[in-house]
Amino acid sequence: MSAGAMTGGGDRRLLDLWDRTGAAPMAARPAVLLDGLRQLAGLPADPPADRMSIGQRDRALMLLRAQLFGPQVALQADCPDCGQVFDLSLDLPRLVEEDDGAPPPALLR
Repeated sequence: MSAGAMTGGGDRRLLDLWDRTGAAPMAARPAVLLDGLRQLAGLPADPPADRMSIGQRDRALMLLRAQLFGPQVALQADCPDCGQVFDLSLDLPRLVEEDDGAPPPALLR
């Protein structure tokens, strides 16, 4: 399944997921988001996100983000002491690759 297939007629469902995620308790939001995205994309939801370790869940979210919007994430942070702005770019698949160096699996096909 392609990333485009997830949004085919699913704009309303994506907005509903956004609302459900925002209404969930803060600690549950990542799991609600992951399960909802997997459902919208037609991906298996086994194990459910609330049964995954935090690392497994966050890895899956980062990989989905990379496959939907591209592998690079541009970040910006302000130093609390001097106020200098720092720009940084992360390659999500590289960030979450397995310890053995194997590339992360494709979640969307």
